[in-house]
Amino acid sequence: LPVITYVNPDVEKFLREELGRDIPVVSADPQTIYDVLKDLVLHPQKRDILSKKAMDFATKYHDYREIVKKLSAIYDALWNGK
Repeated sequence: LPVITYVNPDVEKFLREELGRDIPVVSADPQTIYDVLKDLVLHPQKRDILSKKAMDFATKYHDYREIVKKLSAIYDALWNGK
């Protein structure tokens, strides 16, 4: 299922422009949640695409194996002065 959450527009802009990452979530707030849910219910293909993108994003940026690699490189650089 796709992720539905509120995304501050400034945070979304920072992620896109500064980090080159588009986050695969559907932004909603209390005023828009009904319409967002209705749209996703009526468009199963859109749900499927967003779900795949969310899983790919989580695997790429939050998988513990990838995080360990990055942290190991940071620790190595700090420890060895690289």
